[in-house]
Amino acid sequence: MDIYCPICGHHNYGTRQTCAYCEANIYDSLIEVVATRTLTILHTNPLTTGPFEVDTPDTEQPLIMYLDHQEVPLAIERTQCYILGRYVDKDNPEVDIDLSHVGALEKGVSRRHLALDASVHPPLVTDLDSCNHSYINGEQLQPQRAYTLESGDELRLGYLTMRVYYK
Repeated sequence: MDIYCPICGHHNYGTRQTCAYCEANIYDSLIEVVATRTLTILHTNPLTTGPFEVDTPDTEQPLIMYLDHQEVPLAIERTQCYILGRYVDKDNPEVDIDLSHVGALEKGVSRRHLALDASVHPPLVTDLDSCNHSYINGEQLQPQRAYTLESGDELRLGYLTMRVYYK
């Protein structure tokens, strides 16, 4: 079994109880609830919102999401609305897509940061009153408002960037 350290992000192999890099107890750290750190955002540009015309997506083609220069993307089925954030409680998961393995805590991602409705075309994203905001192509999203996500857009949660593609 491979597991990433929730403290430093080091990729640990096997059934280690402690991280080979920082020596943190991996499993105790996984269940510790950590508040999102507030980061200083230097520049924001509000996006415009409005009524959106949405179609049924081609459910055979998933959304492809590249996270922070990762070589292997996430493939997201076009069947539902997903919550993106940080997984902190194994008994009560609040997110559908956990971003902890790419340093979400250090990059200011909230536990429940963003809703991604992949069941419509184009997909819609909504910031869930996150501490460090969400951005599309550098423009800040207003909380609790839906925005369209175009193929090729850069989506940023705090300082965690990702690129989204779809047909």
